[in-house]
Amino acid sequence: FVEGGVYACDHTCSICLKAFCDSDSSTVTGCKHDLHLQCILEWCQRSSQCPMCWQAINTKGPMR
Repeated sequence: FVEGGVYACDHTCSICLKAFCDSDSSTVTGCKHDLHLQCILEWCQRSSQCPMCWQAINTKGPMR
């Protein structure tokens, strides 16, 4: 993962399909997909591939 942030409610998480809002923690995968942090953490318990492009997700790297 690379550093993400908090987004205005102008786009959605591809896992839960809910909008990003100021109160939501989010992250950007190494393949540049924006996702809610909690969504990708739960996703990585079931899969080691990005839900958008199926590239490998490195869960051993630092999450900020």
